[in-house]
This record gives sequence, C-alpha cells and structure tokens, in this order.
Amino acid sequence: MVLGRPKLQRYVTAAEAADFMAELATVATLIDTGTAQVAAARVTVRDAGDAFLLDLVRVGAPSFFVTGDQALLDLVSIGSTLIVSPGDLRLVLDELADGRA
Repeated sequence: MVLGRPKLQRYVTAAEAADFMAELATVATLIDTGTAQVAAARVTVRDAGDAFLLDLVRVGAPSFFVTGDQALLDLVSIGSTLIVSPGDLRLVLDELADGRA
C-alpha cells in the first residue's frame, strides 16, 4: 500500500492510512490488473513506470485517479477520470459525507 511508504509516514500515521483505506473501500471499485484489455489501452507518459497505472485508469474508467505525482497531476484527466491529489480527494469525500456534493 502506497500510504505505508516511509516517505509518506511523516504526513499520515498508520492508523490514519488504515481509516482512509477502510473508508475508500466503501466507495471504490477494484480493477483486475491481469486483464488483457490493459495492454491494449497503452497511454503515453513521461515516466514509463507510470504507464501501467494510466492503462488501468483507461480500462476501469474510475471517477478519480489519486496520486501525489506532479507529472500525473499535470495531465488533469484521462477520458472522464479526474486525476486528483490525496488532499483533493479528501475534500470530495468530505463533501459527499456532508451531503454537499
């Protein structure tokens, strides 16, 4: 889990990460990374290591793709999927919880 990486531990405690993932699991859809469709949906990016993530976005068409990678955030969207930072997603989830969205 990305939230457990050492560089993120200064921003998010293990308990906060677990709570966030539990909340996210109530609204998230998992994408099977083994589908044949992924290879056919190739997206060009500056960092070739990120291509598989954007392939998954193209195949799964989620509402949001969450990343802290500025190069990916600069893309803004892929199809109908908005690329947002963790902080931006938190704002959206808070609005949904409060009935504002």
